[in-house]
Amino acid sequence: MTAAAATVGLRPGAFIAKAAVGAARAFAAQRNGATVRTSGQVEILIAEVRELRRLLGNVAGNVNDVARHANSTGELGDNADAVLTYTRKINSRIDVWLVEQLRHGAV
Repeated sequence: MTAAAATVGLRPGAFIAKAAVGAARAFAAQRNGATVRTSGQVEILIAEVRELRRLLGNVAGNVNDVARHANSTGELGDNADAVLTYTRKINSRIDVWLVEQLRHGAV
């Protein structure tokens, strides 16, 4: 117990209390028909969301570059089509991911 608590930066008593609260919430959620996830499943979901946020950041930066160029020159840059294609690709990827999560009850 001490080693497990130390891995998450808690004292053993706090670790046990946190685990008990988590177990109680999971039990209550399961009784209400909700799907209960392990901490590993939640970590995977969080990692996927972080990756999608990173990709959206790329899209935002690229769109800002196109807008900056258009505002300063009055014309779209040579990369505007590529940025639009990339934006559509990322939006589709996010849509597919969200639908998949909704179907599996993860979101």
